[in-house]
Amino acid sequence: MKALIAISIVAGALLYFVLNQPLFISISIPCGFVFGIYVLIRNALNTHIQEAQKSVGEQYEIIVGKEYEDMGYAIEYRGIDLGKLDGGIDLIATKEEQTLLIQCKYWYKKDSINHKILKEFFGNCNIYMNQENFNQGARENTICVFVIPSDVVLDYSAKATCKDNYKCLRYKIIKANIKI
Repeated sequence: MKALIAISIVAGALLYFVLNQPLFISISIPCGFVFGIYVLIRNALNTHIQEAQKSVGEQYEIIVGKEYEDMGYAIEYRGIDLGKLDGGIDLIATKEEQTLLIQCKYWYKKDSINHKILKEFFGNCNIYMNQENFNQGARENTICVFVIPSDVVLDYSAKATCKDNYKCLRYKIIKANIKI
């Protein structure tokens, strides 16, 4: 990008000296054109990256869902079925009287998940339980589970939040090997 701007400036300067045209007119057209192309390329790359991340997220949700199915749970794949309308709950796993509200994050960056992210998830779980009219017994048998591929993504505050609220908020590590 810097090289293209430099070329535009040099071309504008040459036009100024050769044609005696004002510098800003010569520069504004090439710079605007170059910036427009840059924006188009950036948007295309961002769209591609978002689609790849969505695909990875959905693959991870399926892997996690299958693991819970293997443990005897019935699974509702909300993240895949509802997309961004899932209310922050990717999977609902039920077995007998127990309900697990699960959010899956296929993240690997160290300390990328803090207590605020877990509290937001916990809040989403409580909103869901209110909307679905969970009674006190159902609430006591519901656990919010934050599933990740490695505990290195949790910072100290996130681990402390799970420890302090273990009865109703936990994290679980489910490893997966997903290629983009």
